[in-house]
Amino acid sequence: MMYLLAGMALVTALTGAWGAWERHSKETAEAKVETLETRLDAQNKAVAALKAEGDRRVAQATKGIAASAKVTQAAVSEAARLRKAGEGSTPPGPCPAGIATDKIRAGLK
Repeated sequence: MMYLLAGMALVTALTGAWGAWERHSKETAEAKVETLETRLDAQNKAVAALKAEGDRRVAQATKGIAASAKVTQAAVSEAARLRKAGEGSTPPGPCPAGIATDKIRAGLK
């Protein structure tokens, strides 16, 4: 009978030790998960901030492209006007350089 009680006490002690070890393992894992969730939240906030900054830069670049296209169109129009002014023969009369200068200055006004 004494061996039976000693065996039951041993099983109870081992079961308690096993349970304590499992509880400790669970608490350790939960602590790791909490730490990782905190880091993940911080990374998600950083990604959201980077995305917002990227969207802001894209919008700014789009405005810059539109302004650049407008300026470029003005330059293309002026180049076409000067090409047309240079076509044909030089008219008789005063110095052709003076006439060319007047045509160029007309585009600068």
